[in-house]
Amino acid sequence: MWAPAEEGGGTTAPAEPATPVEGDAPAPAPAPAPADPVATPAPAPVASLVSGEPAVKDGEGGTPEGEAAEPLTAESFTFPEGVEPDAESVASFLEIMNAPDLSRAELAQKLVDYQVTSQTTANEAAEAAATSMWDEAQSQWQKDASALPEIGGAALPQTLATIKKGLTAAGATPETFQALDLTGAGNHPEMVKILHSLTKRYAEQAPVAGSPPEGKLSQADRMFAGRAD
Repeated sequence: MWAPAEEGGGTTAPAEPATPVEGDAPAPAPAPAPADPVATPAPAPVASLVSGEPAVKDGEGGTPEGEAAEPLTAESFTFPEGVEPDAESVASFLEIMNAPDLSRAELAQKLVDYQVTSQTTANEAAEAAATSMWDEAQSQWQKDASALPEIGGAALPQTLATIKKGLTAAGATPETFQALDLTGAGNHPEMVKILHSLTKRYAEQAPVAGSPPEGKLSQADRMFAGRAD
């Protein structure tokens, strides 16, 4: 049974069931406690009463209305040890991060584009530096090879021809010379010296067989050469 409401109206919680008296009908079972309410998602931002726009826009939040966020500077973050970005890259990054009207999606896309452009530029710079170092090294090696005593200078073309002829006689193939070109080893003065020393004997001309001045001798003449008739 429900306890009567106290003065002032309203309904109080159900009182403890009275002990049944013999002959009375059994008291009804207490009503089950209401289940825990199911959590509901937060309502979508309502329109501002003044502007009619959502009170919180995508990409905003954290900055009180009417207060501009403090712009980032190069001193706002720390680069890893040993990393020294150029001023132009830092300026481009700060320009993106300080853009006031970018949504989160737009900000993410600009950061992706910035990363791709920065990586491409870094790769091109590294490739150009490596090519420059390679060209300088090959040029210096060729000068040093030309300065070698005896086999350098004016004799260098003949030295190189002897090396090529000797390597070919020893079994070198076009792939052999291609490897020397790709690695640049064929320009190094030490390689020129050692290859010339190893191949010059292969390049020596073999004696040319000829006939005696009186003409070719028969087998009998060769067998009995110098014998009186």
